[in-house]
Amino acid sequence: MLFEESDAYTVLVEACSAMRVGVVTSPCPAWLLTLDGHWERGSVRVVGDRSLTIVGAEDGIAPGTSGSPIVSEDGRVLGVVSVGTQSDGRLSVEQNGQPLLASDLPAWLLADLNAALLGFDERV
Repeated sequence: MLFEESDAYTVLVEACSAMRVGVVTSPCPAWLLTLDGHWERGSVRVVGDRSLTIVGAEDGIAPGTSGSPIVSEDGRVLGVVSVGTQSDGRLSVEQNGQPLLASDLPAWLLADLNAALLGFDERV
């Protein structure tokens, strides 16, 4: 079973194209991928220097959407959904604590991602 899941994951990842990591320093519109596969518009703001707050994208922060990308209007990945909360069965319209990728990914990984996007075989 685990090997089958691993193979399915490999097929999924290899079929996807790479996305650029974006930098955000002030509130801006953003898009979140929902469980039913559509993009929902909301907005994000930076908290401190390592996390984002999502505002107004209830379906994009529903339970089970952890790991879904948070994307800027120009298609760059700003973060990933990592937490969503409910109160009295309703999703909160504002969610703190989403990782800000430009600050949270290791520098070596960002360098490798940029090299891959530019078509280099090795880091520059």
